[in-house]
Amino acid sequence: MLSSVRFSSVSLPNRSVSPSRGSKECQTAPLYFASIGTDPIRKPEKATQTESQQFGTAEETISIREELVDLIMEELERAEKEEELMDEYERKVAFEEEQKGGGRGVQLRHLSQLELPEMVDDHFVHSSVVLCSVHCGPGNRISLLFGFPQHDIWCSGHLGAQILIVGTRRGQRGRVSTVPLSACPSTAEFARFGELLIVGTHSGELLLFSSESGDLLWSSESSPVMTHSLTVTQLRWAKEREGREQQRELISLSLDGTVRKSRLETDNRLELLQSVNFTLADLPRELRKGTADGGTKLGLIGCDFVDEANLLVATETGIILSLDMNGLTLLNTFAIGDSPEGIEQFAVLRPNQSHSVDEWHLPTQIIWRTSADGIIRCCPLRQQKPVPKETEMVPLPHSRENFHICIEHGILLIIGGSERRELIAWEIRRGEKMALPTEREGGNEWKGRTEGVGGRGNTLAVVTAEERGRKRTRTLTLYELGLTDDTEGQGK
Repeated sequence: MLSSVRFSSVSLPNRSVSPSRGSKECQTAPLYFASIGTDPIRKPEKATQTESQQFGTAEETISIREELVDLIMEELERAEKEEELMDEYERKVAFEEEQKGGGRGVQLRHLSQLELPEMVDDHFVHSSVVLCSVHCGPGNRISLLFGFPQHDIWCSGHLGAQILIVGTRRGQRGRVSTVPLSACPSTAEFARFGELLIVGTHSGELLLFSSESGDLLWSSESSPVMTHSLTVTQLRWAKEREGREQQRELISLSLDGTVRKSRLETDNRLELLQSVNFTLADLPRELRKGTADGGTKLGLIGCDFVDEANLLVATETGIILSLDMNGLTLLNTFAIGDSPEGIEQFAVLRPNQSHSVDEWHLPTQIIWRTSADGIIRCCPLRQQKPVPKETEMVPLPHSRENFHICIEHGILLIIGGSERRELIAWEIRRGEKMALPTEREGGNEWKGRTEGVGGRGNTLAVVTAEERGRKRTRTLTLYELGLTDDTEGQGK
């Protein structure tokens, strides 16, 4: 018998339980704000606060009479003059003590003096044109290069650039030729015993003038292969075996990395002989700085001869290129000292074998001036290579002026100081600062600010400037340079 089964559905109520929620709170002490005054900062230009600067009211100001202000300014001017006189007195005392003690000093024997003509463009360009360099040649001929002190790549010329060619004779009034230029001059070199003057410009041109009349005889515009693309930094004649300048083959350097050798022809023109361009790829990998392209040009700033066959060329970054004069081929490269800031001037001082035998064993010295801070450094050169560990800094005031080296006596002369611009002498071999008299024969004081110095052999040319009202007067003075020591007491 079958039994029946009944199914029935029962709905259960939804009893989903919602999650319990809770919140936690924390209680802090109430914040109170108060405005508290502070003293004003003494140097508002270095302030970090954002509050506006409070100025005193009219009741807090103090009125000062004009007579009191004039009195204060007069006292300050008198104190400044007294300080200059005291410095002058201390220098004279130091020089006299050194002379009495038998110390070595420099003797300047006055030869001639000439007041230079006033530059017409001085007032027009608001004294922006300055004396850039002084170059001396045979027969007491001097060239003074005037132009703007700063130049960029785009700079091609300025109104007011000119050169003064000065010819002096003992006992006679000097002759001055003023030559205006279309571009600022950068360097110069005399030729043919002083009859010709070769001038390089910041636009890369080479100009040939007559030193007698100042007439332009030749320009590199007529020969494009002789024109550099950037500033001509130095001109130097090749050397003979005796160390004398042959004045036939001329070496020219430029910031475009080019070294050129040219020959001075009889018809007063320069003929190109050889031309070599140096780039960053010519340097060893360890001497390359930065991530510049290998085709980047090396800016060449100066050169000098170790001997008649070896030419040292300095770059802006402190790298020295050793070249063979026969084909201007690169023999060696090296860095001098540690000059990350670059260099502006470069020279080589060789031992003078015409003097005592004691100087024969002295090494050749490399001397350079840095471009950033104007520090002069020197380093010995042994076996055609420098010794960086023996690099020394010359303890002289920083200067942006070009130094002059008297090869005959191994004396470095430079204009030091930004305000007084004094002429300072330094004996390179002994590493001593030398006493320099500030008076010339006749008791006349050396007046004015020193603007430039140059020389040739024992002859020293000094240009000073003196303000006379609104007029600036420049004076060129020639001296014969000698040494005084404890054995002679007179110039050698």
